[in-house]
Amino acid sequence: MQKTVELEYFGLSDIGMVRTRNEDFWQVNLDSRVVAIADGMGGRLGGEVASYEAVVRLIEMINAYHENLEDLEDEKYKEALQMILSKVNGLIYEHSLVEAHLRGMGTTLSFMHFLQNKAWLFHIGDSRIYRLRNGVLSCLTEDHSLENRLKNRYKLPKQSDKMYSYRHILTNVLGSRPYIVPDIREITYEKEDLYVLCSDGLTNMVSDADIREILTQPSTLEESSNILISLANSRGGSDNVTVVLVRVQ
Repeated sequence: MQKTVELEYFGLSDIGMVRTRNEDFWQVNLDSRVVAIADGMGGRLGGEVASYEAVVRLIEMINAYHENLEDLEDEKYKEALQMILSKVNGLIYEHSLVEAHLRGMGTTLSFMHFLQNKAWLFHIGDSRIYRLRNGVLSCLTEDHSLENRLKNRYKLPKQSDKMYSYRHILTNVLGSRPYIVPDIREITYEKEDLYVLCSDGLTNMVSDADIREILTQPSTLEESSNILISLANSRGGSDNVTVVLVRVQ
């Protein structure tokens, strides 16, 4: 028997303490059970445009295909999702070519699609997805950074700081080239799982340990989101900060 998933969520985006524009964008659609977050970059106004287009176009296409996606086997679902993502990537890339002030724009994109018995994760860039389950916080994504590429190549421990200076150089973003190589995976969810989608404006300022500490307090999703963003800003707020919390009911 299939189970029906119900989601509770709260999201918040803040410009931070340094930037003059907010280039993050997020959206949740409960009808298709999609949660998405993007952190744009490039061009004079490109970051704002890229992140907005990535999230809005993705959710539009998921909504259009939603009923069909529900019934697909895993490999067919991945193929369909890859097709949707390629279309979104192409739209952003082509847009950047026709308007000079958008040249070079791109965006991270991380999203979750909750189906009846599982959830699918898509990830490109360094906007992370975490899961808090039974008090344990797990990061479900790996940043597409030059730091991680070099660590993997030279088999360095994940905790090593030897490649720290390459942390903010992204090796994979949406919309900056005609093709993409995203991470796509499926997970199983449980009742009371709490999922965190966030931009690097949070994770550059707030450690995983601090995130866990805040999320395990008896607070509402709104209160927890505000605390996380306030903490990032109190530590410098060098970037836009976006947090989306989603709890499985």
